[in-house]
Amino acid sequence: MAATLTQLLSEHALRAPGATALIYRDKRTTYHALDDESRRLAQAFKDLGVTQGDRVALWLPNTPAWLACLFACARLGAIAIATNTRFRGAEMEDIVARGTPKLIVLWPGFRDIDFLGIIETLKPRALKSLRGIVAYAEDGGIPLPRSIRGVPVFEYSRLIERDPLAEDF
Repeated sequence: MAATLTQLLSEHALRAPGATALIYRDKRTTYHALDDESRRLAQAFKDLGVTQGDRVALWLPNTPAWLACLFACARLGAIAIATNTRFRGAEMEDIVARGTPKLIVLWPGFRDIDFLGIIETLKPRALKSLRGIVAYAEDGGIPLPRSIRGVPVFEYSRLIERDPLAEDF
């Protein structure tokens, strides 16, 4: 019997790899695909310096990527900070300053909101813990800067091209 959420996901992926784990916008995601993406993302997060006890802010809507990020954090023993996409400057500044995430995962063009522009307005003290901004996109997304106020920006789609994390923490 699984002792952790990631073990539960992996067991489902082994037992029924083609079974539907979730449906998003009429597209089915299998347990195997979700397990694999979360492992690849976990390896990417690890490569970006996320370790056990670190925090990752998930400033995403309800997408399969949100779940992949949650499982990736769990695989590393990191803490996922669920952040409402309705939050703007003051709320995000407080969350980032007090939560001290190493990464923020966001969807820059979601509902035409300038999430990257909001990050740009945060005070430097709020950004000091950040090692990176991970930009998720659907349907191509928008052009991304290389960095925002010295914090590198990474494409989610490129991060999940990495080899999957072999073993949870």
